[in-house]
Amino acid sequence: MPISDVVRAVSSELKTKRVTISGGEPLLQKESVLLLITELKKRSFDIALYTGYSITDVPDNILDKIDYIKTGEYRQELRTSVAAYIGSTNQTFLPLNSHTWRKLC
Repeated sequence: MPISDVVRAVSSELKTKRVTISGGEPLLQKESVLLLITELKKRSFDIALYTGYSITDVPDNILDKIDYIKTGEYRQELRTSVAAYIGSTNQTFLPLNSHTWRKLC
């Protein structure tokens, strides 16, 4: 599906202006994810990205455009149902701004 169609559908259907991009692994399609979040940011969407990657493996140009990130591979033996936004305790959910993630690396 073309990115323009995805953006049009999301823009017309969502009233909250909040989008979570998850997978499979969204960063296997980094170029498409970047195009999508760039277009959504132009329309003032808050964007969360769920990835199994480490934050240091997420490209800077993507980190600069998202508002929240969940990082870390899901591990069944560390499953949690009490921690918000994560599935296993080795994962991290962080609010970001353009400089927060640089302090973490």
